[in-house]
Amino acid sequence: MTHPKPRYLTKSRFKLANECPAKLFYTAKKEVYADKSFDDDFLAALAEGGFQVGELAKAMYPSGHDIEDLDYETSLRKTAELLEQENVVIFEPAFLFEGLFVRVDVLVKEGNSVQLLEVKAKSCSGADESQFFNKRKPGIAGKWLPYVEDAIFQHHVLSGAHPEWDVRPYLMLINKEATSPTNGLHQKFLLQRDKKGYSKCIQTAPLNKAELESGVLVAVPLDHCLEVVRDQSNYGPGGAWDFHGWIAHLAKKYQKDERIWAAPTSNCGKCQFQASKEELSGGKRSGFHECWKKAFDLKDADFGKPTVLEVWLTQKKTTWLQEQRVFLEDLCAEDFDDPVNLGGAMESKERQWLQVHKSQQGDESPELRRELKDEMASWEYPLHFIDFETMSPAIPMHAGCRPYEVLAFQFSHHVVEEDGSLRHVGEYIEPTRGAFPNFDFVRALKKELENDNGTIFRYADHENTVLCGIRRQLKRQRHDHADAEELIAFIESITHPTGRDAGEWDAGPRDMVDLLAIVKKYYFDPRMKGSNSIKQVLPAVLNSSEFLQQKYQHPVDSLNFTDQVWLKHEYGEFVDPYHLLPTMFEGFSAKDRALLLSNDGEQEHGSSLNNGGAAMTAFARMQFTEMTEKEREHLRAMLLKYCELDTLAMVMIYEAWRDWLAPF
Repeated sequence: MTHPKPRYLTKSRFKLANECPAKLFYTAKKEVYADKSFDDDFLAALAEGGFQVGELAKAMYPSGHDIEDLDYETSLRKTAELLEQENVVIFEPAFLFEGLFVRVDVLVKEGNSVQLLEVKAKSCSGADESQFFNKRKPGIAGKWLPYVEDAIFQHHVLSGAHPEWDVRPYLMLINKEATSPTNGLHQKFLLQRDKKGYSKCIQTAPLNKAELESGVLVAVPLDHCLEVVRDQSNYGPGGAWDFHGWIAHLAKKYQKDERIWAAPTSNCGKCQFQASKEELSGGKRSGFHECWKKAFDLKDADFGKPTVLEVWLTQKKTTWLQEQRVFLEDLCAEDFDDPVNLGGAMESKERQWLQVHKSQQGDESPELRRELKDEMASWEYPLHFIDFETMSPAIPMHAGCRPYEVLAFQFSHHVVEEDGSLRHVGEYIEPTRGAFPNFDFVRALKKELENDNGTIFRYADHENTVLCGIRRQLKRQRHDHADAEELIAFIESITHPTGRDAGEWDAGPRDMVDLLAIVKKYYFDPRMKGSNSIKQVLPAVLNSSEFLQQKYQHPVDSLNFTDQVWLKHEYGEFVDPYHLLPTMFEGFSAKDRALLLSNDGEQEHGSSLNNGGAAMTAFARMQFTEMTEKEREHLRAMLLKYCELDTLAMVMIYEAWRDWLAPF
């Protein structure tokens, strides 16, 4: 006779409930509820990054005992056996208290004094706890609160299970002020699959003395945070519980598998338990739909209407939902301060109201402001369209580099002449595993762009941010590279300083033009549904532009595709060209591939340095796993194709605009 698995509230479930208590009911029910988290644990580890950090933490304690991820009873028993020692270090020890179950990342026991170390692949600045608090108002900063609560939840369990202990909680984080003393530190921690197909990190060699003392990982105490969280009484719907009461409430509800209803907020747009039409027709249930049906008395048919969650760049969504205004049809011009359409560059509120008004009118036509033509007249031919692929590893791959410093491993380059002719003229990809790519990357980019004064285009801030970061690296190592000053001058000629570089140089004479900024000012299409990501803009433009529909019936110049036609018509519209790309990851589900692709490319705000998309995941796989040369060559070929489409997408957007504005 098999016994049902105990329903314990774990630290991951506690974190999920703090995001939204309703999620606690939907989690771990993938056979019932649609779940947009990755199906494959191995792919998730690559895409999310930081999987090596936990193993690095273990390497800091060479005498530690590792308890494998076993069943509840076995892991509890093995933990108890090890705790009989007066002094001991244990990795993943298990503790159970009043229906709460945790596995602690690292536990250091010296008599009754216990250090609880929660390891996170998040960067900090040294070991000062004050960095976790707001500077201008009381309390823990929102970006740190989930991590702090995670550690203090574990403190609650350990202190309850062992009241005789003096438990001190810490966050063990990546110290961005440290540098790696050696090359190849990341190669000491490789990702593999275990016998069940789950990811595991293998340490391939011990850390040397310099690596142990590098300070790349730092333990930050949570003494003051512990006091603040204990004193708070604003947990749960309505802020009705203190921290410990909230934990007990969640444990009881989870044990009974009872749902906690919560008022919808703007965060519902990111709910992972939101089913697509295909998933619903396939029999999956949608946690998002069930929550909103309860809150707003909705019917299934109502979910075909656009909601306020789609409105671009506004902080009013939660307020509208509280007012029971759920759909775009419920909004009015007063919600956007009665914006007036005066032409020219769109203000944010005008753009928001344009989105709402077009939806209310059933108007699916795009809007392109004629004033863009004046701006385009200042662009100098030939036009250069560039896109970078990068990664920012938590553990530095090269000596002298800091955690999360950017590595630029690939670019693509398209050129458009004044007569409209298009060429895919160049590309770069770092071919060697473990090599430092950044300076060769800039050398190759310089060769691509230095032959004329044509205008250079990027999409979002990413390329500017990357080049500024490489400039700082060149300045640190200028004595080691004969062409360092030349490369720095080139970077300054096509960028502008931001953040820590502010004031160090004037914007370059060929400072790259940001097409995302142009989109926000001059272009809107209802098909974009409030997003300005290139992954949304491209299919919108393609379905609106007759010029593109005529031109791309035929293959275009390409370094990586043979006879590729980017037009495919299905269900009354043209398919997103990104969906026509070949599969980069063999053997993974269609859902996982779609998740990677949807998270690949430029985000709406700022840099995509930490973005875990398909390209970054593929490069991480080449760096952090063992594979055959055939597998490596396949990924390299796929990376070149994916990056080529990114710059071709920019070209298509420009071409549609140029055609539309030609008569004016």
